[in-house]
Amino acid sequence: MFSSAKKNGAMSKIRTFVAIRVRGIIPLEAWMTHLKTCNFAERIKWNESGNWHFTLKFIGDINESQLDILKESLESELRGFPSGKVELWGAGFFGIKTNPKVLWTGIAPSEWLNELKEKVEKAVSVLELPVDDRPFRPHLTLGRIKHLKDSAPFIKEVKEQQYTVWGEQEIDRVILFKSKLT
Repeated sequence: MFSSAKKNGAMSKIRTFVAIRVRGIIPLEAWMTHLKTCNFAERIKWNESGNWHFTLKFIGDINESQLDILKESLESELRGFPSGKVELWGAGFFGIKTNPKVLWTGIAPSEWLNELKEKVEKAVSVLELPVDDRPFRPHLTLGRIKHLKDSAPFIKEVKEQQYTVWGEQEIDRVILFKSKLT
């Protein structure tokens, strides 16, 4: 699972986040297949559907000793929490029209998802990390965009899907991920 390798005699840090996997959203996968045939496709590093997830809480670097504390806290806080559904809809991008950076699809707001997010925040609070006050905007990153010489075709494709409902996903599991920067 997580490595206990030491660097220079010190315990290595583990970059972590809490997220939910998303799989089997066929209409969204079909749209991505279409996008991969567009003239801008080679400028996008695609997140393959097998790796799709949306982040509930980015934690960052923690020590291995904190990992066990975090796992216990998450298990305790989420024990008995009911499963729920999320709806994936729309498409958009982060960045400006002339230089989009990230292609995403949204996760519809819901009371259930907000309660889950609060439980995860409470569980993570045992680590006494700095508070992140940014609003919760759940989304699924579909791809990271390198500079596009002409972003108009990309923007057109995204706008055409801005109100599309891709489907629902049953959620019964929260995962603590290890992240590697590449």
